[in-house]
Amino acid sequence: MAGNCEQYVSVFFAAMRIGCILVILNNTYTSSEAQYALSFTECKLLFTTSRIGHRDNRPLLHHLRDTPGTVEEIIILRGHAGQFTSYASFAEDGACEPDEPLAECSNHFSAHDVCNLQFTSGTTGNPKAAMLTHQ
Repeated sequence: MAGNCEQYVSVFFAAMRIGCILVILNNTYTSSEAQYALSFTECKLLFTTSRIGHRDNRPLLHHLRDTPGTVEEIIILRGHAGQFTSYASFAEDGACEPDEPLAECSNHFSAHDVCNLQFTSGTTGNPKAAMLTHQ
């Protein structure tokens, strides 16, 4: 849920590098669809923007933040972060951390491990998660 921005590319490749599973959400999801996808995948961080085109994501982001069990933190990739963590702040905090734990993470996954979950639109019910591997 980020639209096209350079920060998204950084997050995408950083997640792949350390073995995190990236969950891609459709930026037109309703609050219930987004909440379902985030809860289903046990997503911890949501990287997004406060606006995508003409769509104002702030009401959705406030709903997700206030819903227990949805996400632990919302990081705004570009634009005004308001009550959420900005990408610049998130990156700055991460720069203070030692590199060794991240380097160690990259040794614990294989080409066959899931790296990406993408939700299909489906024909009935909630969107379905499709798994993609590093391979």
